[in-house]
Amino acid sequence: MLLDASGGSVDFKGITNLKNVELRKMGQKNNFKAALRFENSNSSNADGTPVSIIENVSMHQGDGWGVSVKSSSNISFKNCDVFDFEQIGANFDITTNVSADSLNVFGVRRRALNL
Repeated sequence: MLLDASGGSVDFKGITNLKNVELRKMGQKNNFKAALRFENSNSSNADGTPVSIIENVSMHQGDGWGVSVKSSSNISFKNCDVFDFEQIGANFDITTNVSADSLNVFGVRRRALNL
C-alpha cells in the first residue's frame, strides 16, 4: 500500500505481463514478501478475461516464498516453474478468476528457524 502526503492510502490500477522471464534469488526471508506477489490486484478487461499474464517464467533460488496471490482476481499463470524456495512455493488465498495452467512447484526447502 502506498500513502499520500496526508497519510491516506493511494489506490493504483494496472496490469502485470511477464513472458519468458527469470526471477532469481527474489523474495524476502521470514515474511510474506514473495518473489512474485499480487495483493488486492483486481483489474479486469470488459469481457472478464485475465489482464495480468505470467507466462514461461522461471522463479528460483529464493530465501522466502515463491508466488503469493492474495485477495486478487483476473491473473493467468501459464507454463511457469517455481523451485528451490524456502517456506512456501506458491500460495493462493481469496482469489477469483485466477488460473494456473502448468504451474510447476517443486524443491521447496524447509525453513530453518534459530530460536
